[in-house]
Amino acid sequence: MIGTVRHNNDTRARQPARRGVVLLAVLVVVALLTLAAYQFHNAMSAELETAQAFNRVQASRIYAQAGLHYAAFVLSHPQAAGLADADDSTLLWPPAAYDAPDVFQHRPVGTTSSGVAGYFTIVAPRDPDDPLASSVPWRFGVTDESGKLNINTLVALAGNTRRARQMLLRLPNMTEETVDALLNWMGRGDSTSAAGDSLYYSSLGYTLKNGPFESLEEMLLVRGITPRMLYGNDLNRNGLPDPGETSTGLLTPGLMHWLTIYSRELNVDSQGLQRLNLNDTDLQSLYDELVPLVGENLARFILAYRIYGGSTQQSGSPSQRPGSSGQQSTSDTIVQDISEVPLDFNARPRGRIGSLLDLVDAVVTYREEREFVPLETRNAHIGLVFLRTVRYQVTSPLRSDDFRGLEEKLSILYDRTATDANTELVPRINVNTAPREVLALLSGLSEQQVQSILDNRPGADTDPSLAPLYRTPVWLVTRAGIGLPTLRELERYITARSQVFRVQVLGYAPGGAPAARLEAVINTNNGRPQILFWRDLTDLGATLPPALLPQ
Repeated sequence: MIGTVRHNNDTRARQPARRGVVLLAVLVVVALLTLAAYQFHNAMSAELETAQAFNRVQASRIYAQAGLHYAAFVLSHPQAAGLADADDSTLLWPPAAYDAPDVFQHRPVGTTSSGVAGYFTIVAPRDPDDPLASSVPWRFGVTDESGKLNINTLVALAGNTRRARQMLLRLPNMTEETVDALLNWMGRGDSTSAAGDSLYYSSLGYTLKNGPFESLEEMLLVRGITPRMLYGNDLNRNGLPDPGETSTGLLTPGLMHWLTIYSRELNVDSQGLQRLNLNDTDLQSLYDELVPLVGENLARFILAYRIYGGSTQQSGSPSQRPGSSGQQSTSDTIVQDISEVPLDFNARPRGRIGSLLDLVDAVVTYREEREFVPLETRNAHIGLVFLRTVRYQVTSPLRSDDFRGLEEKLSILYDRTATDANTELVPRINVNTAPREVLALLSGLSEQQVQSILDNRPGADTDPSLAPLYRTPVWLVTRAGIGLPTLRELERYITARSQVFRVQVLGYAPGGAPAARLEAVINTNNGRPQILFWRDLTDLGATLPPALLPQ
């Protein structure tokens, strides 16, 4: 018994001591689970931050989209935002939309319990001729597409391919090869050079389009057109000389600053109504509508021009002034007052007004047979009557040396009337907003005349009450010193109104959220706006430095 007990004690003595292995294992498991939980927490936090950042960017895009719709409204209804050239006008007053912080800067979007949800700001680069361009390259406004040359309708505007080619060659850094390539792409070029371009494009895997451009970026497919040539050195289009874009600190424009595919012009007046056709065959109706517009004298002269035909005043014309009715000049022409001209509204019109400038310094001559009794035969042959053809002449109330009359009457004619019944016009260049390089494309304009237009066209310091005087090209004669002969040459190329605009909108939320940047082209379409094109430029960066975006 004693031996057995000793044996059991020996067995217990030989058992190993416990060393806490289980506790250590538990601690390792807990540490691993803690690390996994920490990593999971970090991953979830990063995911949450990513989702929140994405939501903020998306919210900024929504605010920018709200800015696009806001721009479409105020540009289509400028009188609602104080941007019209008159209270009763649908025309945008260019100086009002050039730099208008009150209208385009830091506009609120929506509200929440904590305040405004977000904001948008509409910006645009300043014109190179703007004195502030070197110090503040951006402005709070829009860019007028009608101040550019529409390349898709260039041949129709110029009248033929030769003149269209000459206009393109006047663009900075443009070569004959590049001009030929642009015209060939649209199917408007020379067949020989087009054949060579066709072989070149075939080697790249595509062919000549032989049609209009659908976007300005499509020009990058054209032989010789590079991104720097299209955009200038502002490759991210933010209006700032960023590193890598320029070594001089100066921005140089590209083709997109002078060319467009979006400009459009409707044949409507400043109130959005179809213009009165001066060549209408219903003469009575034409007269009735003209009298309230321009007064009875000018209305009667226009009808006389239509009925009898007209011509420009010549140096050998009778020297008598209107009002000397019944007096016979040495050339057997009786100069009549306008009020004495007989108007037969049922007559078949013999004259057609090709241009409103045809009415300036114009004369209307007509003949009629009158009874005539020679003085020496009156006593001897009582009752003897002869028929004699008498020539009458009346001169236009519109005179080239009467600037006040031209501003009062010719401006109204340009605004309210037209020489055809077309509803759509070939898009012309707005001389009120076109940059220097585009004005230089116009044949007949010297460098001095281009400068005179830039110096005298409406700006921020122009009296707003004078705005209606600038809604037609007549101001080139009355205020810029451009003669009537030059205006006759320019008339087919120029206008003084716009309806298509390019906008850049920054959308952002309070508190330093990232800004979204959208660009769009808006056709105001006589009060029914259309967004012709839009794209997201957010990845290119904000136009304004973040420090200058109000928060």
